[in-house]
Amino acid sequence: DPTLDNIVFSVSGTINLLSELPALTDDGVSIDASSQGLFQVVLDGSAITGGASANGIVLESTNQAVYGLSIINFTGNGILIRLNPIFSSPNNINIGGNGNQANHIASNGGSGISSDAGSNFTIQGNLIGTDINATSAQGNSGDGIFLDQIDGNIDIVNNTLSGNVGNGIHINNISAGVLDINTNFIGINNLGNTAIGNNQNGIRCLSVFNAQIRNNIITTNGIDGIALSSSSDNVIRNNVIGTDFGATVNLGNNGTGINSDTGSNQVGGLGSENTIAFNGIGANITGAADALTIAENSFFCNINGGIQGGRIEPTISTATNTSVTGTISGATSGTVYVYANDDTGCANAPCQGKNLLGTTSIGSDGTWSAAISGLVAGQSVTAMYVTSLESSNFAPCVPVCPTINAEADTLGNYCEGDTYTLLGSTSSTGTNITYTWLDASNGFFANGQTVVASGAGVYFLVVDVDGC
Repeated sequence: DPTLDNIVFSVSGTINLLSELPALTDDGVSIDASSQGLFQVVLDGSAITGGASANGIVLESTNQAVYGLSIINFTGNGILIRLNPIFSSPNNINIGGNGNQANHIASNGGSGISSDAGSNFTIQGNLIGTDINATSAQGNSGDGIFLDQIDGNIDIVNNTLSGNVGNGIHINNISAGVLDINTNFIGINNLGNTAIGNNQNGIRCLSVFNAQIRNNIITTNGIDGIALSSSSDNVIRNNVIGTDFGATVNLGNNGTGINSDTGSNQVGGLGSENTIAFNGIGANITGAADALTIAENSFFCNINGGIQGGRIEPTISTATNTSVTGTISGATSGTVYVYANDDTGCANAPCQGKNLLGTTSIGSDGTWSAAISGLVAGQSVTAMYVTSLESSNFAPCVPVCPTINAEADTLGNYCEGDTYTLLGSTSSTGTNITYTWLDASNGFFANGQTVVASGAGVYFLVVDVDGC
């Protein structure tokens, strides 16, 4: 029947099924329990016996929807979307929505939602792998969402995908249309403050192209936050990976924040930074050098470093109150990003760039100079660069050194036994100046700002400011 058939519920409660429900094969069928309140109609498959896996709901046609149910304890998938060879491929499928239209899908033997055929899916607002309050794990034994060979547009929006035995989201073989993974809570509750990690990856993409992964919080997953394999031309922006929204709490993924083995995936850029913190590694490029183009992100407290597997890092030559300069071996064009490192709360983590200070272009001779105001003496800075579609690792951190001004208090000749004082100052307050005097043979003569001349000759002064 091509007209919309709306299956609604007049009462709430738990429906204990003794067998799998028939597949929905009619066009335009929706199952809608939202009128009874949030998750007040429960489909429970725990009483189903027999050898075959039983799925909660099976969709096999077009213009179908599932709203407002709690689907639990099935031996198969919570919701299965599959091709029926007699009917059209599933198309225009909606699972969940705003408010009471959200579904709760947990404690099933397969994935929460699974499909290997169809096009144009919207999966929105669901709790997948947690209890109904999103405070503890009630994981599905497979992935939270598993989609394979889906065409058209796929919107996975504002779901909580946590506590599952597999991945939070697992997408395979998507090349047509646009995949948008947006504003989901993955490995954490829907308030962003309680860790409920998935056992494998937060998001795993295999042979996925032209996806948008944006505005998600992805934490405490057993492997990587985002794992891209044989996938390219994907954009990853405005995500929080490994910490809370305030970027203060350690909620790191055990492996890598973002892991990619193939090319042309964009991480950050255009003012849309990701915050990547407290993971095993921030971003790991395991295949081609252009697997990730990384720009304008915030990396900090990643245990084994911010970026690994990129091009060789820049060399920082000088870092003063007003500029940072350096060189890059083998590069004659591209953009250098200069960062402040901040290891507050993770003093043993390697140097990485937390706060972007400024950018500059690489010269044709491989040199670069970034004019940056407001640098503070002793502050730790690093840099990385992007050239063509390739990104580098972070440079070792160096301290900012202030400008040093030093001269004698009285100009002129000094005689043996005369006392003279060197006037020293820096461009930054709160810094310490150390004076070391050497004789003409570079032998030690004296320390200190006030020195008594011991005889005629040439003396050399070494001025050290806070270790610079």
